[in-house]
Amino acid sequence: EGEGEGEGEGEGEGEGEGEGVPVLSVDPSSLSLSPDTGDFEIDVFNAGTGTFDWIAEVISGESWLSLDAAAKIYGDGALRGSYAANESFEDRLGTIRVTAPEAVNSPVDIALTQAGAEMSGEGEGEGEEPDLCGVFDEIGLQFDSFRNGFGITDPDFDGDGIEDTFTLALLEAACNLELEDDLRSATLNAFDINRMNLEKEAQFESLQEYELGLAALLILSTDMQTAVTNALADQDITLSETYEVVTMLGGVFMPSAVNGLSLAQAYEVFDASVKSANEPYSAAGDFDGDGASNLSEYNAVVVDGGGSVDDFVTAAGDPLVLGGEGEGPPPICGALWKGSAPSSDGVGDLALLVLCVGALLLAQGRRRSGVQNRRGRVTRPL
Repeated sequence: EGEGEGEGEGEGEGEGEGEGVPVLSVDPSSLSLSPDTGDFEIDVFNAGTGTFDWIAEVISGESWLSLDAAAKIYGDGALRGSYAANESFEDRLGTIRVTAPEAVNSPVDIALTQAGAEMSGEGEGEGEEPDLCGVFDEIGLQFDSFRNGFGITDPDFDGDGIEDTFTLALLEAACNLELEDDLRSATLNAFDINRMNLEKEAQFESLQEYELGLAALLILSTDMQTAVTNALADQDITLSETYEVVTMLGGVFMPSAVNGLSLAQAYEVFDASVKSANEPYSAAGDFDGDGASNLSEYNAVVVDGGGSVDDFVTAAGDPLVLGGEGEGPPPICGALWKGSAPSSDGVGDLALLVLCVGALLLAQGRRRSGVQNRRGRVTRPL
């Protein structure tokens, strides 16, 4: 009898310990992912006793999350997978579910959060030069290469009345604006967006050597976007992505450094004439906000005055330097100076000089007020 009781008790205890109670656990239980393409690994293990099989699946985020082929594993193991780059400016969420039917605490959902892509306008580090502002030499070389490669001989490629090298010079001038200036931020953002979209094109290999130059050209105006699109189409290259033109509407420059919204995302579609008038780099635009269009400044300084690119940028980029008719001080004021001195000592000139200085100060005040209003706006009309 003693032996029988002992054997029975031993067998019962051994069977209980062998079966055990498996508990499904994962580590980590959530992941934060970078905007770039990458891989991840999650440990799946038994926090109890006994054994179990488990299986993993993506239940949300299937378009950018994928798991390794070994989706079903016996016992402890590592769950491995990968994720695609996030090309939007918003964070996105995904969920992986691990299921072990024989285990307690099953299923377990693992949350994965991937950060949105950063824009230069709002992501500059201390002492770090934004992408656009550090590549103007390359932009110039690639623009020349693009013109040669596609047989473009007209210096005014988009036909807006301003030679393209003069308009591109305004982009470089934007880098000299204050870091918090909304026009500067919108310009850097548009450049980054256009580069990313070019890299997504099915025919990117045919565009890669011109990438920086094209990303800059596509910022400038809807007219330039049309010209670029047509030139590429002549050689059977199609642009299928949407590209950003820097635009100002209601005192807000876009694409915005606040939330990455573009004109198309935030507003109704406006006709081309309205959009053109609000594109600060276009011929009809007003880069310095003095009331004179870029084209009128160009005609006065370059066409009529024989000025250089630097002269045009000075006139179009500074409301106190007059190159055309508009709301700024009268163009006749410019005739009073040769260098820094009045052209004569006449009393009439002196009186006119006083009037012009007053007008210049008024224009400066209007410009400063406009900048303050622009920076003070933190919401966008929807």
